Amino acid sequence: MINVTIFTKNNCRNCAPVKLYLNDIAPTLEGVEFKYENLDEMMPEVRESIIAKYRLQAVPALIFTRNGHEMARTTGITAIDDFADCLEHARNAK
Repeated sequence: MINVTIFTKNNCRNCAPVKLYLNDIAPTLEGVEFKYENLDEMMPEVRESIIAKYRLQAVPALIFTRNGHEMARTTGITAIDDFADCLEHARNAK
């Protein structure tokens, strides 16, 4: 199972197209779970902890994990173009 956590913010202009893309392809993907996290909806101390833990510098940020280990990541509008490569890496990396 590959878990993809998508970090967003309310004022993020690139988040909406990335969300639309992921919602469109989600039904076609087996063994992939998506979890959306809006940083603006978190308590400030939780948000700061998440930003530090995942070393977030921009949103949208997609973190691909397998068995609890980060396998790949991509940020910004390029997440749409990078998604397939990141997913393949997350599935096949040792």
